[in-house]
Amino acid sequence: MRAVLLILSLGFSLNIYSASTEIKEAVADFYLMKSYEKHPGNEHCYPNRGQCLKVACDMLRPFGCDDRSEISRISLACRGNFSGACLEETKRHLSSIHRNDPSEVEELARACSGVYGNGCIQASTQLLSRNEYNDRSELVQLIGSCRGNYDGACTRYICQNLGSFKCDDLEEVIEINRECAGQP
Repeated sequence: MRAVLLILSLGFSLNIYSASTEIKEAVADFYLMKSYEKHPGNEHCYPNRGQCLKVACDMLRPFGCDDRSEISRISLACRGNFSGACLEETKRHLSSIHRNDPSEVEELARACSGVYGNGCIQASTQLLSRNEYNDRSELVQLIGSCRGNYDGACTRYICQNLGSFKCDDLEEVIEINRECAGQP
């Protein structure tokens, strides 16, 4: 009799354990689904990515973005842009001669991929004299160093502690930006 009771109680406890495991798994699945609902995809990660295309086409006026293939190329170059803020910032630092050709604008848009906003670019350019980044390739290098550097606060902090004489050269600022962003 004891053996039967032991078997029944063991079976009952295994059934409870199994139900308990199922419940835990179901709860875990629920929260996993909720996390996907909160972050469903790129539209939420890049809510204003169409802004990059808008800014790029504005840079190419009056004849820019008048061709379907041109729009497609620029749109591809804008992939990974959080908004148009980075590309808009380049307008402040380059004359229209350096940004009036679709290939030039594409190069700038690609450089802005993964750069959040314009805080790092502003912080960096404020530290440098204008002739440190006076052509597109130098500005592209500077923008690339801002990838992963959220707002430029780290760059400003480091340069305040090091002094302006260690933050007045393009290579120095690029190195600081990369270090702040954890880039190799």
